[in-house]
Amino acid sequence: MGSICPVYLQLPATEFYQLRQDEQLLSSGYFSLSQDDYGFIWLGSYWGGGIYRFDGYNLVSFVIDPTDLKQSLSSNNINNLYCPGD
Repeated sequence: MGSICPVYLQLPATEFYQLRQDEQLLSSGYFSLSQDDYGFIWLGSYWGGGIYRFDGYNLVSFVIDPTDLKQSLSSNNINNLYCPGD
């Protein structure tokens, strides 16, 4: 004989974090968005803001470094982003 036991699942609360241009972002136009295997969110700016990496808490920017052109971005205008898998 079976019994009926209701099971209730509670999903974790969803949190949203708004990135504001006046405080953190160098550009208002982000056309490229990708997530890598480590969970980082990458934003690519079409209008000169470079690339940003967001880990859920901190935003790190990557832009042209004129003193180190071999190791920096070739342009701050990013049309596409691709994060390959492992």
